[in-house]
Amino acid sequence: MSDKLRVLLTEQGAENQTCSLIINAEDYAQHVLLQDKAIPWYDATAYANHLKQTVALLKPQVAVISLDKMIEHELSNNQQLTTAMGEKSRAGYALKILMADERLKAAASALVVSSVLTQSIPIMIQLPSPLQLLYLTARAAKSDTDDEFDADDAENAAIYIADWLRAFKEAGIAGLIFDERKGDISLEAYQPITNTAVHYQWVIGVRRDQEVVFTDPQIAIPVLPATFWTSGDSNLQMAGVIFTEIAHDAIPEQVLDYRERIN
Repeated sequence: MSDKLRVLLTEQGAENQTCSLIINAEDYAQHVLLQDKAIPWYDATAYANHLKQTVALLKPQVAVISLDKMIEHELSNNQQLTTAMGEKSRAGYALKILMADERLKAAASALVVSSVLTQSIPIMIQLPSPLQLLYLTARAAKSDTDDEFDADDAENAAIYIADWLRAFKEAGIAGLIFDERKGDISLEAYQPITNTAVHYQWVIGVRRDQEVVFTDPQIAIPVLPATFWTSGDSNLQMAGVIFTEIAHDAIPEQVLDYRERIN
């Protein structure tokens, strides 16, 4: 599926006038399809069926699985794990323990494999940036921490993340999106992850407030703001490949109406 995504992104660079959507609808689908019940992160079949419903409803050209939300759920609900993460105070220890947790790794891998098998479109997985994951895990381990992390810490974190990502080597994903909206880091900090992605032919994108930047192919695509799905702003120019996230509280009838407007 990575080839399909590369072709899609390359056509974006060729001034394609049609519009293709990479959609992250995790919050919206939880609200509308699951009626605000918990996302079945630990039931791969149930999640795959849920994603299949989401794709059928919204018809994206690329779907996104928010493993960042799965990680946040785990950090909020697994006291045994977060206690283990706080046993040592050295920088990055909490992240190391999280990435080494076999239950989480196996569940995430099973969920992604099942989801990809049910879809005929490319699937990307979204994760926090290495820097953001350092902060998330440090705060989950010790809520009163005042740890500060730099680019070197982020690159060290990327080593653990790259190793964790090898669990997806047989999953057939098209690529990865790392959320940098809470703090940019240099591309060099991603090098361990980039090496793994190149090996498995995954596309890597970095999500910022107004764009997603890809490295191979080298291209930036715009972000259609979540507010579009509540306002239907007709003044937005939409062509090529666009990334969007649908707001949790968007009204289903409006979402379907606005989706029909996008060619």
